[in-house]
Amino acid sequence: MESLAPLLSEAYDHPIWKEIGDRCLGCGACTLLCPSCYCFNVQDRLDLNLEGGERVRTWDSCQFDQFTKVADGSDFRSHQADRQRHRFFRKYKYLWEKHQRTACVGCGRCSRECLAQISPTEVLNNLFATQTEPLPETTPGVEYQPQLAEILAVTPLTESETLFRLHRQQPLDFTPGSFMEVSVFGLGEAPFTIASPPTGGNSFELVVRAAGNLTRALHRLKPGENLGVRGPYGNGFPVEEFTGKDLLLVAGGMGMITLRSLLLTVLARREEFGRVTLLYGCRNDESILFRDELLNWHREGLIDVRMAVREAGGTWPTPRGDITLLFRDLNINPTRGIAAVSGPPGMYRFTTPLLLRLGFSEEQLYINLERHMKCGLGKCGKCQINDICVCESGPIFPYSRIKHLREAIEG
Repeated sequence: MESLAPLLSEAYDHPIWKEIGDRCLGCGACTLLCPSCYCFNVQDRLDLNLEGGERVRTWDSCQFDQFTKVADGSDFRSHQADRQRHRFFRKYKYLWEKHQRTACVGCGRCSRECLAQISPTEVLNNLFATQTEPLPETTPGVEYQPQLAEILAVTPLTESETLFRLHRQQPLDFTPGSFMEVSVFGLGEAPFTIASPPTGGNSFELVVRAAGNLTRALHRLKPGENLGVRGPYGNGFPVEEFTGKDLLLVAGGMGMITLRSLLLTVLARREEFGRVTLLYGCRNDESILFRDELLNWHREGLIDVRMAVREAGGTWPTPRGDITLLFRDLNINPTRGIAAVSGPPGMYRFTTPLLLRLGFSEEQLYINLERHMKCGLGKCGKCQINDICVCESGPIFPYSRIKHLREAIEG
């Protein structure tokens, strides 16, 4: 068994993944019949009287096409070849490197019941590799029981985004970039990035876009009502390492939520940081988040704010173009700076090379890799990118840490 992890380490691009991916039907029989597969979902089941219920874990499969899909429709393993590769890597490589065990008992159920006749024995016998890579350290799990938080204020930001100010009994300890799991009884829970700075108090802010049943239910809540929260979870920006340096922040769409937490943290200690520049790209004028705040900070000379929108026709004279337009005539010294990027995954394919070309090193570039962080504990597998769980090791990473993860930027 110990030879399987090094066998897979150099086989990420092996053509066998496409071959079995093309054959695979995505039915999930291999994982649902497997006695050692444990990927799951978390759901709320209501009693018939709608007054009670329970939160349960239900079986899920990394072979299903909805398993890694997030709210905006992005799917970080969109091809069955990616899902099959992840199945093998998690069973024989990731778990071995983390716990010195594999997730295979050799029963043969997956091979026997597979309609496409995919056999792990045959697949493994066709692979060759030489070296393994270490996995990040793990953290212990916590309970799934949410705590009650009271809604203090509800502030519409756009037609679809609303800012919620919440209060819970226990104080919050987090760094900018961390997230909370928020639940509405009977509809489940979802992760939301904290939009406020870490003050050590009991109140915090979240931004919710009305996109599905859960988020639309959140939009119907009013001040004084309660909802469930877990967290905070994740590792955010190492703010103390940013002191004394110039900051270049690059936000796309809702990625501004994460960077607002960082900005408010910096502004509370403004004299400890150098020049702060924000490049913010959106779909149109109406989708710009925190516009009044950003304009006030710009007018007061606290930060240099530059915006661009892809669609014309708004009431503001915002330059038209994608976010790369804002990199023109950018006066910044990367040798004494830090760059932080937060936005949709497709944006990273363009902004990351531009920042590296400007002279930022891989250690000076931080990227927000939010995924479908369902459990927040590094267990359910929904946010796993290659060999890391985003909710456990991120979602904020230095580029040097994730540049080798093909699913991180290319997914």
